[in-house]
Amino acid sequence: MKDIKKILVGIDFSTQSKPTFLYASSLAGKTGAKMIVLSVINQRDIDAASVYSRLVGKTAISVENFTKQEIERRKTGVDRVLKEIGLADIERKTVIKVGHPYEEILKAIKELDVDLVVMGTRGETTHDKYSILTGSVAERVFKHSPVPVLSFRGE
Repeated sequence: MKDIKKILVGIDFSTQSKPTFLYASSLAGKTGAKMIVLSVINQRDIDAASVYSRLVGKTAISVENFTKQEIERRKTGVDRVLKEIGLADIERKTVIKVGHPYEEILKAIKELDVDLVVMGTRGETTHDKYSILTGSVAERVFKHSPVPVLSFRGE
């Protein structure tokens, strides 16, 4: 069995994010693995900002500014969540990507050379009638990940 040296933990700021962080950090502590925190800004949100900007005109926020603000909000959000669960000082790398969440997670697995992914089973976008047991993003990552994926279902 391959040693676990890097753990990628996905965060979408849903109710499962905090317990997933706690579990991933415990696992990282026990294995000595480095923790990489990934949050993906959904492309649909960027597209919506673009449409809004075109409809409203000059008074609207530009897509570039929206994206920059969202990246900062996510970085601050990761820090806030970790502080709330008592892990503010944990050693980690935070990565923010823009795109379709499952695609960006799969790309990050390869780009960051991770050995294990820890993610919640259902996130902020689970409204798909076909994803009753797991969220659609989690389901796609489970199916296509080149490394083991540990799903966390805690509250």
